Amino acid sequence: MKKEQRKEKRKPINNWSGIRPDVEDYVGFLYKIYDAQEDMYYIGQKTLWNKIRRKPLKGKKRVRLDRNESDWRHYFGSNPFIKSEVEAGNHNRFKGEILKYYKSKSRLNFEEFKLIWDAIVIRKDPNCYNKVLNIRLNLDKLKDE
Repeated sequence: MKKEQRKEKRKPINNWSGIRPDVEDYVGFLYKIYDAQEDMYYIGQKTLWNKIRRKPLKGKKRVRLDRNESDWRHYFGSNPFIKSEVEAGNHNRFKGEILKYYKSKSRLNFEEFKLIWDAIVIRKDPNCYNKVLNIRLNLDKLKDE
């Protein structure tokens, strides 16, 4: 099945709270998805834009960079359990909350790391679906903000 066909099958999430109408200046957002049936939650991040590399113009050498909107309006998270439940048609049990929008990828990665670290390491929250904590961070970029 082609990517366009899959996108058409997925409906926009109607139960997100915190959606901004003006997302042009932001790179992405942190979100929390609540599972009302199991009383659990998942913390994650989603970028708003995909980078597109285009061929250089005729006679030029520089690759052109552009962007288009990602699938964030149809997104239900990257957790395998949540994905399987949504594909099975149980998407009504989940409610998404956008916590905050960010203008840089480094800050977005760092803030997601802090929230997950707090949930699974500091508080040892059994109601958190997050079980893996990975981060790749450029500290120089983080200092500039």
